[in-house]
Amino acid sequence: MTIPALGAPIVSVVTPFYNSDDTLDRCIGSVLSQSCADFEYVLADNCSNDRSPDIARYHEQRDSRVRYLRFEDHLPKASNYNRTLRMISNVTRYCKIVQADDYLFPECLEQMLAAWLRNHNVGIVGGRRVAGELIDPPSAQIFPEVSSGREICRRYLQGEVYPFGSPTSVMFRADLVRSLRHDFFDGRMYFDDVDVVLNLLRGTDFAFCDEVLTYTQRDATSTFGRVMDYSPHLLNRYVMLRRWGADFFSAEELIHLLDEVAQEYYEDLFRAARRIDRVELFKFHRTVLAGAGFRWELRRICAAMAVVTGSWLVRRGRAILARLS
Repeated sequence: MTIPALGAPIVSVVTPFYNSDDTLDRCIGSVLSQSCADFEYVLADNCSNDRSPDIARYHEQRDSRVRYLRFEDHLPKASNYNRTLRMISNVTRYCKIVQADDYLFPECLEQMLAAWLRNHNVGIVGGRRVAGELIDPPSAQIFPEVSSGREICRRYLQGEVYPFGSPTSVMFRADLVRSLRHDFFDGRMYFDDVDVVLNLLRGTDFAFCDEVLTYTQRDATSTFGRVMDYSPHLLNRYVMLRRWGADFFSAEELIHLLDEVAQEYYEDLFRAARRIDRVELFKFHRTVLAGAGFRWELRRICAAMAVVTGSWLVRRGRAILARLS
């Protein structure tokens, strides 16, 4: 049955996609099945050549909330997402990205909108998700319903929490999206979703829904899946602390925290020198750092080498003494 057009929608939901015919129908179906029906849904095709266009057209014909856009020039992922976000309505108040291989649980939009109604200074709403087979964050990690952006970012950069999930896990205030209309995601940044969250939370609050509201697909062959064994979370925190730390910490706090995180990061990197896949691992780290405008810090590498080598020598000495005794 065709659903009739509503008045001015309150939410713009967007799904940029490219050759996603294995998951796109599931993704679209989860959006169209939301308990809150007051939204527009933009499906943005980045020049797909599989069955994805047929799937998108099918849903556009059946539901007036769906707007299918077919682009003829294929762009890199971040550029395509930015292009898609420029297509949202000028009157919607909130914006929800749903990546094509992910999906929403039925009350996602309703629960996230309810969080906004309780606090109008919120710029981003997040929630728990299923990531592969895991609940993230786990139930043991409890967040306030609303936190200042400064406080939640401080907690993230200090390594205490990570409540931001993936682009599918959060909803943005639409005026913030429009304010960065041409470069919402920085294509130079590998962790561009975390980068934009830290940017926006410098001046707004963060709300968190304790319900499980979204699903993030974990695929070992995906771009992120291929580097999961390269300590990406430690690298991400190190990069974001260098990039945004001064916005959330005093100079003295930042010096202390950066020393701590950098030491952990470079020790981990130095230990990786014995790995079989070290060439690919080091290339990944160099590329991510370069995208953020950074290089490896030689003095910190030397400090990490001293610590790791010293620990190895101590262990080796103890082992020798144990055999001699």
